[in-house]
Amino acid sequence: MTIARNRQNKTVFLWLGLLLAFFSITFFFFPFDLPLQAAEKEYDLIVVGSDPEGVAAAVSGAKNGLHTLLLDFEREKVGGLYTLGWLNMLDLNYVSASSEMIVNMGIFGDLYRRLGYRLSFDISDMEQILLDLLQESGVQLQIGLEKEYAPVWGEDGRIAGIKVNQNGQENVYYGHYFIDASQNADFAFMCGVGFYDGLEELGLLGEKAAATLVFQLSGVDWDVMQNVLVHDGNTESHANATAAWGFTQMNQCELSDPDLHVRGLNIGRQKDGTVLVNALQIFHVNPYDEIALQEARVRVKKALTEEVLPYMQEQLPGFQNAELVALAPEFYIRQSRHMQSVQRLRAEDIFTGYFPKGYVALGSYPVDLQARKKGMFGSSLYGTNPYGIPLGVVVPKGEIENLMVVGKCAGFDAIAFGSARTVPVGMALGEAAGVAIKIAHDNGNLPLPSICFDGDLLNAMQKQLRKQGVYLREFPASGEDIRHSWAYNEIAYLRDKAMLSAGYQSRYDLKNTATREALNNILYQVDSNSPLQIPYIPLELLASGESINQEKLLAIVSYWENQEIDSFSDLLAMGILTPKVYERLKIVDQYNNEGFYAFLSCYIRYKEVQA
Repeated sequence: MTIARNRQNKTVFLWLGLLLAFFSITFFFFPFDLPLQAAEKEYDLIVVGSDPEGVAAAVSGAKNGLHTLLLDFEREKVGGLYTLGWLNMLDLNYVSASSEMIVNMGIFGDLYRRLGYRLSFDISDMEQILLDLLQESGVQLQIGLEKEYAPVWGEDGRIAGIKVNQNGQENVYYGHYFIDASQNADFAFMCGVGFYDGLEELGLLGEKAAATLVFQLSGVDWDVMQNVLVHDGNTESHANATAAWGFTQMNQCELSDPDLHVRGLNIGRQKDGTVLVNALQIFHVNPYDEIALQEARVRVKKALTEEVLPYMQEQLPGFQNAELVALAPEFYIRQSRHMQSVQRLRAEDIFTGYFPKGYVALGSYPVDLQARKKGMFGSSLYGTNPYGIPLGVVVPKGEIENLMVVGKCAGFDAIAFGSARTVPVGMALGEAAGVAIKIAHDNGNLPLPSICFDGDLLNAMQKQLRKQGVYLREFPASGEDIRHSWAYNEIAYLRDKAMLSAGYQSRYDLKNTATREALNNILYQVDSNSPLQIPYIPLELLASGESINQEKLLAIVSYWENQEIDSFSDLLAMGILTPKVYERLKIVDQYNNEGFYAFLSCYIRYKEVQA
């Protein structure tokens, strides 16, 4: 009996040995890729895009107990704009222009703390911090997938999954809810979500803010450069041990390429002694066309090598031995799509410091619109002013119930985008999206649009976000409040169209005397941010510093209309002035900015109707 048992055991061991040998040989000659989906393919939340906004969304969902997957395509590391676009300087949203306190805490606050509260960072440090955040929260990560993917639809009209191409095989990751955090919201676009493109809302079809390609230099003498920027007496330049900005003389560096310009430098120091420079403006590049982007990369490298770097070596202290090391792996695409969302963040919300009911994130960055073509210098429409952002800006308008979009492509209008496009705001909205999906999941898989206007659920969201360390409180508006002006509607129309700048001081100086300079400021904004063509006034008609009275105003309109206009009654009869503005202006001879802006608002509307 013992002999039989021994023989049986030997037979079992023999078969086990043969099986082990078989699998060993198979793995050796035909190695299996064991990606994440081999273990599990169904998730509560799937986030597409590993930019910081996507990391925040995934971390928030996972921390709230959602089984979460973060997917990305053709990227070998997480961090997007920060780690592949090499934008290594933080655009922080402060409580006020004079405060060091930021309004974006929570997950971004944790990241900022781990960076040592530095404005500029080393790329490898940022990548490790983002990976740590993902690992600590339990997010499952799948990156480096082929850029061939598509939504899978369920019978209920919801998105059921994402079909990907992986190692020559089609795989489907199934999920209950989805967040698109990709650079251009490509997944949401595939799903049929509506978007405005670039500056379309301003009537500038096909136009977008300049893109950038960050470049790396070696051989820069940081001590020499820092000393110059600290002591040059220019309020627009400064430097510390890791970050520097200034050298506005770079605007004088002439580039032969009609779609390339170089401006003042933003410089971040790396651990290896190299520096990353954000300075190039690339106009009219299609962010959705990989071939166009690669062609732009070739042109950028040529301009840097032949024109920009020699200019730096000759003109900038500390750059005499600078050498070009590399270009960032990815472009910094400032502007592409703007989602048509359940709720929108509008310019007036920022200008007035509005906090809507149930807001889930804060912003405060100045309203900066980057140039859209060579020869322009962008627009600073408003300074630091905290405002609240509603959940509905990340929920698409339409019939898709289980998708959100976070990042630059969320529901910001083309002007509000100038402030809300910063990464800290995107991460705050990503964190809010993760909490919203947890609430939707726990309440019977609610449609996401239904949360946006449910007071109880929004209160629950705010409570959970505060628990996670998010800073949610209201602040009084800063700057000049124009809401009590008789010309408020007219002035608001101008600034909502990006035709009136209050600058970083947030002042319109409505009671100041209207001069040629006030007129030229408006005309510059009109030229920069609209398709209208309203010519500048010659000096013989209105001299520099000269104030504007009734006679001058009629002469200005006569010049624009190429006909003699003798009275304000003519302006009313032509439909240029509204009755309200006519009654105000006809009794005043010397105009302040308040009345003059009201007139210009009427004239611009008149020209828009004619166009």
